[in-house]
This record gives sequence, C-alpha cells and structure tokens, in this order.
Amino acid sequence: MPGEKETLWMKEVHGRIKRKNQILFSKDSVLLQDLSAVIGVQNRRVLTLWALDLAGEVSRIFEKRHPNQFLPRNTVLMARAWAQGQIKMSAAKRAILDCHALAKEMKEPV
Repeated sequence: MPGEKETLWMKEVHGRIKRKNQILFSKDSVLLQDLSAVIGVQNRRVLTLWALDLAGEVSRIFEKRHPNQFLPRNTVLMARAWAQGQIKMSAAKRAILDCHALAKEMKEPV
C-alpha cells in the first residue's frame, strides 16, 4: 500500500501528464522536498558536478538514439571543465546555448 507522500506525488504527476505538461514536478512538489533540503546544505560546486554527472547519463542515452550527434556530450564536458576552473564561462556558454538550440529542435523528451 503506497504511503501518503507517494500517493500525492503520483497524483501530481498523473495530473500534469493529463494536461500534457512537459515538466512533471513543481519546485514545491512533495516528492522534491527531501532533495531540496539536501541541496540547501550542499556546496555549489558539489551540486554543479552532481548535476553534470546526471547530464552525462542523459547525453549517453541521447547518443544511443543519435549516434552521430556529439553536442550534448561535448557540452557536458565543457560545463565540467568550467566548473573545475579549466576554461572560462564564455566558452562553456557557447556550447550550452548550442545544445539548448538543438534541444528545442528535437521532438523527443531526451
């Protein structure tokens, strides 16, 4: 039997899917409260590198579907280099904006 917290977030997600929302959780979602608490006490650099690890996983999924498209992976690498102080933000920003433009053109969620 699902707990109250699980039931609430499931209802939230099902409602958003029904309304064809692309973002399934609000920032105040019950499901995200524990994560929000952890994020609130972490160092920004740690959070950035964690987010880049997750983005790297998504870029690997993307490359399986689009084997000749390396922009997402290269963008993650550029952003990681910036987070580690190896390059300036302007270099990473160009890659990020190019990747964002690609994402807007894509029809699939990944």
